[in-house]
Amino acid sequence: MELERYSEHLIGKVSKGDQKALNELFGLWYERVYNTAWKYFGEEETAMDMCQQTFIAIHKKISTLQDASKFKFWLYRTVINHCHMESRKRKSRANLKEKITQF
Repeated sequence: MELERYSEHLIGKVSKGDQKALNELFGLWYERVYNTAWKYFGEEETAMDMCQQTFIAIHKKISTLQDASKFKFWLYRTVINHCHMESRKRKSRANLKEKITQF
């Protein structure tokens, strides 16, 4: 719970343009986001890619977050969404490769 409260404090600073607060916020949550992505794929490189994509998305959209107390849910939803998108891309590529090899 303490992490969430401190994150709310940082989000307030981020909304005023504080880049250091944004970096600190990402640092606080990186390991949790990484672990979520790693559990999804079981691959270090992919988990790191998902972290990067998640934090880029959060950076772009953090100004739209209306309730800072919802940050944790929003962050986890974002990483899961990116994992789902990557999984769909992989399945699509695998299906395309299968069709190509059938010719």
